Amino acid sequence: MFLTLRIAPIIFGLATACTAPMAAPPPATPRPPADPVLGVADTRAAEFQHAIDGAIEAVLVSSPVWATFVGDHRFDDRFPDISKRGQDRAARVLSEHVDGLRVLAASAPERASAVEWGTDTPKLDAELLADHLQARVLSSERVRTLGRDPSILPSLVGAGMTSLVSHDYAPKSQRFRALVGRLEAVPSLAKIARRRIVKPTRPALENLAIITPGLVGNLREQLAKTPASALGGDPSLAGRVEKAAIQAADTLEAYAADVAATYPVEAATDDPIGPELWAELAKLKEGVGESPAEIRAMGEAELERLEGELQTLMKRTAKLGDSPAQYFARLGASAPEPEKLLAVYRDLNAGLEKWLKSTPFVTIPWDRLELEIVQTPPERRGVSFASMNVAGPLEQSLASAHFEVNIPEASMPVPKRDALRAFHAHGAIELISVHEALPGHYLQYLHLRQLRSKVRKLFRSATTGEGWAHYCEQAVLDAGYTGQDADVTRAFAIRMALQRAIRVIVDVGQNDGSLSMEEASKLLEKRAFLAPSSARMEARRALVAPVNMFTYTYGKLSIVRLKNQLQARDGDQFDLRAFHDRVISLGSVPIRRVAPLAFGL
Repeated sequence: MFLTLRIAPIIFGLATACTAPMAAPPPATPRPPADPVLGVADTRAAEFQHAIDGAIEAVLVSSPVWATFVGDHRFDDRFPDISKRGQDRAARVLSEHVDGLRVLAASAPERASAVEWGTDTPKLDAELLADHLQARVLSSERVRTLGRDPSILPSLVGAGMTSLVSHDYAPKSQRFRALVGRLEAVPSLAKIARRRIVKPTRPALENLAIITPGLVGNLREQLAKTPASALGGDPSLAGRVEKAAIQAADTLEAYAADVAATYPVEAATDDPIGPELWAELAKLKEGVGESPAEIRAMGEAELERLEGELQTLMKRTAKLGDSPAQYFARLGASAPEPEKLLAVYRDLNAGLEKWLKSTPFVTIPWDRLELEIVQTPPERRGVSFASMNVAGPLEQSLASAHFEVNIPEASMPVPKRDALRAFHAHGAIELISVHEALPGHYLQYLHLRQLRSKVRKLFRSATTGEGWAHYCEQAVLDAGYTGQDADVTRAFAIRMALQRAIRVIVDVGQNDGSLSMEEASKLLEKRAFLAPSSARMEARRALVAPVNMFTYTYGKLSIVRLKNQLQARDGDQFDLRAFHDRVISLGSVPIRRVAPLAFGL
């Protein structure tokens, strides 16, 4: 997530709030009247900022859960309007903004004063924002997410809860009053979502069955039992929370049962989006110019390279006769007991921070760290092994972050519990911390908060976001970090990289129709050595959230190529820390933009 928050696409979808009347979104690119005392450059800068702000406002208005997540709290009691009429209306508004932003980008300067323009890269900001809005419209009109994915409803409700309860941006009583507003809207939201279902896909139906029980349990067993003492001593509010939470739980449970009965999962199909739409979304979201076939070939080549690296390591460290699967099964068996898992993560993360303080790898603003390692919330335990949940970049003073760890629990099915335990093996934990916390996603987030560009602050590119975090897993080892055991940590770095390389293949292959979900699962089991339940989760993700899984390896390889290019150019003058500082300081722009922006290449 970015940060690896796994929020359903509809949160960022095209809709207006449904629980309270709202003003119409602003026009596409409004031009304020010229101020006669301003010079030409000042007038252009004012027009630019007005247009950018108008487009961003349209997204915030149409996506109230996302607005809460990024730190705009005007719509905290609302869900989006997921009706077809609401989505169509929002798509028209965003399309108008896209057209205006394209015109704006054509005349905006490449570089400018951030004080005057609100960003140092006006042309880039206009282009990125236009691409992002166009991708939203495309997802609504051609991917038709709501018709295909009934799991959007519990995902949206879960995200709407998490964005209100995870971070103390306001007193708990204030945040829970807004939460009551959202939860009271769940019955009407569920009716609309149920009407929108046309042809649910098999992975979406599976996802619905996995995430709904966790969310329902959270609503009934935790949220509904919030004491008045936690809400400023307000028994009336506690009663409203209890009633709304139980009603929402009942609604979601009935919704999932109805969908399952009407659309049996065994009769559903994968229903991929197709190579043309995949390529179009990849270009808009990530600036990717290669064809899906070229991207898949890149993943296959990286998979073959990593398998060779694994064989070299195993010749030195494996038992005689070990297969790769046996090798990783033995390493995976060395995992902390579930009740000790968070403590182990905290200890190892402290060791990693100590190494970073003593090594010229990347600059870290140590005085601004507010990181807490916690258990993954129930609503995300079906789709996440570990992730970073951060305070929104628009929060004025709050910078808290939760590194969420999915702990194996006795109530889980045995295969899932065993797979989770193997995921949190010694040697892997160190790299998970590298990826999610420092110097990975959490450091990215700290940089984002300092950007003057509102566009680059708010709209994420995964090729740089996930690409950087995945790159760091290998780069810290190359720079001398060993974890508790250098060979074991290196082995898990290879295994995690194998998984990400296969993600490229399954993201493209499942969505262009050349791989079934079963074939993708088997590929992940055989060549990334995942347990069947973990492999199934990965394969399901490729279809539920297309044009995402390829970004890890694509981004990592792009950063490696850039580093190699600069090392060849600069020789002994190459400075690794300066290189990393420059890459991460840009925010998560598409990875292809990093070389020209940061290094003039």
